[in-house]
Amino acid sequence: MLPHKANQDGPRIAIALPVQHEHHPLDTYSQAFSNLVLSTVPGHLAHLQKARDMYAEERKRQQLERDQATVTEQLLQEGLQASGDAQLRRTRLHKLSARREERVQGFLQALELKRADWLARLGTASA
Repeated sequence: MLPHKANQDGPRIAIALPVQHEHHPLDTYSQAFSNLVLSTVPGHLAHLQKARDMYAEERKRQQLERDQATVTEQLLQEGLQASGDAQLRRTRLHKLSARREERVQGFLQALELKRADWLARLGTASA
């Protein structure tokens, strides 16, 4: 709001004063904090990416162990030696993994179809 000065003969007259920008101490701290945060973000992102990669590798290792245990159990149920034919074990592991991948892909495709259907219904409902 502009300051008003009473004119001796009549109404108030608005006087525009030059705007002075005061430098508030918190502005300096805020800027310093922002700089600190921005300088540490790349390091944190690199750390998070490394942690994500390590987690993914651990999950793969655990899945392989479960698959190996499943194949061993299948072989034993069929009366074969668990430590028998290495080629047979590899083939079974590959088939087990391929079936899992097919199930995952089928699930993802079903989700995508449901999403597309939902978006289509949402579009017709709002039109």
